[in-house]
Amino acid sequence: MIKRAFSCLVVFALLVVSAQFVRAEKSVKYDELSICRRVFAYSGNSSAYFYGFYEKTICSARVVPDDSARKATVSGNVLAVCHDEDNLCALYSSGYEKFGAARLNINSGRLYYREIVSGKNVQFSSIAEADGELFLIIVENGVSFVTGYTENSNYTYRFEADVRQLFVNDSRAYALTIDKRVFRLSKGEKSFCCQMPDNGTVTDAGRGYVYTSGRSLVNLAGGVQYIGSKLAVKVNGSIIKSDKDMLIAASGDKFASLNKDYSCTVKDINDKAEGSSFGSSPRSIGDIIICAQGTTVKAFKDKYPGAILRGRDNSELTAGKLRTGDRAVFSGNTGEIVVTGDIDGSATVTGEDVRTLMKSMTDSVVLSACEREAADMNRDNELNNRDLVLLARAAS
Repeated sequence: MIKRAFSCLVVFALLVVSAQFVRAEKSVKYDELSICRRVFAYSGNSSAYFYGFYEKTICSARVVPDDSARKATVSGNVLAVCHDEDNLCALYSSGYEKFGAARLNINSGRLYYREIVSGKNVQFSSIAEADGELFLIIVENGVSFVTGYTENSNYTYRFEADVRQLFVNDSRAYALTIDKRVFRLSKGEKSFCCQMPDNGTVTDAGRGYVYTSGRSLVNLAGGVQYIGSKLAVKVNGSIIKSDKDMLIAASGDKFASLNKDYSCTVKDINDKAEGSSFGSSPRSIGDIIICAQGTTVKAFKDKYPGAILRGRDNSELTAGKLRTGDRAVFSGNTGEIVVTGDIDGSATVTGEDVRTLMKSMTDSVVLSACEREAADMNRDNELNNRDLVLLARAAS
């Protein structure tokens, strides 16, 4: 009786914390971005930004983990910009066939300049900067390639096909060629990463991911998932989607939406994450498929036509809600179903799931692999108080 009362008190306290922190959302207006001709988003490892430019002005708003904004005036009209964890970099024109680059450090506010020597050959649609190296697309004799500029050396990166776009992801520089191949660039070395699924342009979509204008989420280490929404980012295993006319950026356990009036709303990822509603179809026996609480057999089969669903007693499922411990069979491959929060396999999230997680955290209960996946509410591969707060909230 005492233990049960103590458990209830802990859950109540966690729910209070949840109400103050997990459910909290904030909205900040960034008038600095309203002057920009175009605004972009960067979802980094520890920070997320919205940034842009207008004439000679560059602007950056850090929206996760804190809210702060910087802007600066450079020595010419800005043509292209890129961002990493700490810096906004801009390519600008200071006259006929005269170009330069400026880097604004978001933490200190200091502005650094770099002269570009071969100005007449610069293709100014995109720019990248990583690890002290500035990357530009150069066009000579009708062929486009990349030149990397450092303080002491210049590097030339040539490819079998012309370069179409430069971009930065996870503070690394990449080149996209017209034959849809992506290469990582650094200090004269180029490494093939992946083949893009379409001819669209790419935007940053979180650490290790880009999103194409053809609406595909691409893992730069290989792998494509068609999302279909206007915008998408992936962070901590969760996919945030947007079909509205607003940018999205994410980092850690927060995501931000930039509204038409340049107000930015920051929320907890678990309020919007789409990644928890269906994982990828299994590629081998033993794969885990993450589903949201309430996912029905019909909804799953609509998502994956041809899938055969079986319960824990191996009977075929034809209706009802999925439970942790059910299985899905695709072309001979079997995936284990995990319903987020449903640790005990009841198809719903209840106080019993909360108590089970609490016991596992005191080592009085050992969870199976699927149960651990179900308990990992924020998809960070760890079980801690954060998961307990989110689970208690889902059970309330």
